[in-house]
Formats: sequence, C-alpha cells, structure tokens
Amino acid sequence: LLERMTKRPVTRKGDDLYLPRADGSPGKLSVSIATASATSTLIHTGFNIETEGTPVPTVGLAELGVHAIAFGAELLRHYAAEVEDIWLARCKVRAVS
Repeated sequence: LLERMTKRPVTRKGDDLYLPRADGSPGKLSVSIATASATSTLIHTGFNIETEGTPVPTVGLAELGVHAIAFGAELLRHYAAEVEDIWLARCKVRAVS
C-alpha cells in the first residue's frame, strides 16, 4: 500500500517500517509492539505523520505526500479483508485432535 502510494521502497526491520527520506537516507515511519496479556494478545502500530522532535531519523506521512486519514482508512480496509480471509481459511480445514 505504501509503496503504491509513495512510489518509494518500503523496508521492514523487525516490526517497524522504513522509507527513504527526501535525502535518500532511511527514515523510520512506524512503531509497533505485540504482546500477550493474561487473556488475549495485543498489537499496536502507529505511523508518524510529522517528524519534528523525533529522537531517531524518521519519515512522516506528510513528508511522503500521504493524507493520514485517507491512508488510515485504506489500511483498515486492507486489514479487515486480511482478517476475513483468515477467518474463511480456518473454516476450510478439519480440527486437529
């Protein structure tokens, strides 16, 4: 999605996404965490919109020319479709005993 919207390559390191900044150096676009609680698993992902005052080299959606609300809506549509595909795929197999 980001590569299509920005025409820039996306690199993943761990669970963070990097894109080239205006000067060509890599900028960190996202922060993510996944953990388990006593009753479930939790995921959190955030995307930089602006980069002023960040403690590491970052890139933001504004710098990339990506409208944050439109990006978020499209990303959530993709995520919902992926979850639906997973749900349907798990219904196609027999239970393991």
